Amino acid sequence: MDVSKKVKEYFGSALAVYLIMFALYYFTVKKYFSGPSENMAKCGVFGDMFGGFNALFSGFGFIAVAVTIYLQIEQHKRDKEESHRYQVENTFFNMLSTLREIVRDSYYEREGSDAAGDEINGPVYLRLAIKILKGKYKIELYNRQKELHEADKTLKAQYQFVDKIPLAPEVKRDAIVKVYEDFYIKHEHNLGHYFRYLYNIFKYIITSFEGRRDIAGQYIGLIQAQMSNDELGLTFYNAISKHSKNLQQQDVFRQWLDDFDFFENIDERCIFDGAFLAFFPKTHFKYKLRKDAEAGEAV
Repeated sequence: MDVSKKVKEYFGSALAVYLIMFALYYFTVKKYFSGPSENMAKCGVFGDMFGGFNALFSGFGFIAVAVTIYLQIEQHKRDKEESHRYQVENTFFNMLSTLREIVRDSYYEREGSDAAGDEINGPVYLRLAIKILKGKYKIELYNRQKELHEADKTLKAQYQFVDKIPLAPEVKRDAIVKVYEDFYIKHEHNLGHYFRYLYNIFKYIITSFEGRRDIAGQYIGLIQAQMSNDELGLTFYNAISKHSKNLQQQDVFRQWLDDFDFFENIDERCIFDGAFLAFFPKTHFKYKLRKDAEAGEAV
C-alpha cells in the first residue's frame, strides 16, 4: 500500500469522526436551544462545554501531519532500497555476462600437439579439466598406496593389489589439495581469471546486501543456477586450495560457499571421493541425501 492511500484512509476516518460529532452538536442545539432568546443564552453556555473539542481536533490534525511525515519517510526508505537493488541487479547481471565470456574464452592445448584446431575451448575445456583432475587424483592415490605397500611388510602380505590398500579420509583430502595445486599451475591462465572474478561477484552481492542474507542468497542462487556441473566441480576444488584464500590466508570464499549451500546441486561425478564432503560441513549435498534415503529404505 502506498503513502497516498494510507493518508486518504487516515483523513477519511478523521473526517467521519468530525462529521458525526458536528451532526450530534447541531441537532442537540436545534432541539433544545432554539426559540426564545433565553434559550440562546443557554446555548452559549452549553457550547462552552464543547470547547475541548477544539483541542481534540487540533490534536487529530497534529497526529495526521505526524503520520503523513512518517509514511513519507518510510516510502522514501523503500524507494531508496528499490533504487539500490535496481543498481545492484544491473551490475550483477553484467558481471554474470562477463563470467560467461570468460568461460567461452577459456582454452586448452593438448600437450605435445602442434596440430591446427587441436585447441579446446569453453565448456568442452571445462569438462576435460574435470577429467584430467580426476585422473591425476587417482594417480596420486596409487602412489601413496604404493609407498605404504613398500614400507609395510604386513600390507604386502595382506593386500595383493596395491590399489586395494585403504587410505584414511584425511589422507585423501590432503591428496586432492596437492593434486589441485599442481593442476592449477598448468591451468592458471583460465582458472585464475575465472575464480578471481567469481569471488568478486560473491563479494559484491554480500557487501551490497549486508545484513540481508535472504536477499544475498537469492542472487547467489542465480550464480549457481547458471553454472555448469563442471564449473561447480572446479569451483569446489579451487575453494579448498590456497588460491581461494584472502591476503590474511583466511578461507572466506569457502565459508561463503558453505554458508549459502552453493554445492547442494553438484553432480556426483564431480566429487571424486566421499571424504571430500567434509570440506563443506554445512552444505546439504542432494545426491548424498538421496543415497542415504535409498540406503535407509533398503534396510
